[in-house]
Amino acid sequence: MFFLGLLDCLCLLGNSFVTGYLHIVGSVFCTHPNLQYITGCILVGCWFGETFGCALLALDRCLVFASPRLSKFLFEQKRIYLWIAAMFIYALSFAVF
Repeated sequence: MFFLGLLDCLCLLGNSFVTGYLHIVGSVFCTHPNLQYITGCILVGCWFGETFGCALLALDRCLVFASPRLSKFLFEQKRIYLWIAAMFIYALSFAVF
């Protein structure tokens, strides 16, 4: 949840401040192509990371009700760090490629 919150805050800050700046300046893609491309890549990566995290959270909550043993096996102790690493790699792969 904490990592998901960090991604959400980063995405909201990027969407609001960069979009606001570009709107005030009156920018189009031709005037600031690098800024728009780089922030677009970063924010798309954040969005994919958020969706992966939300899907994991929903899976965990459903498994708590359906099969608590499986939920404990998949999401307790140090295994949660593997899921966070997978979420980070998934988001990074979409941000880079």
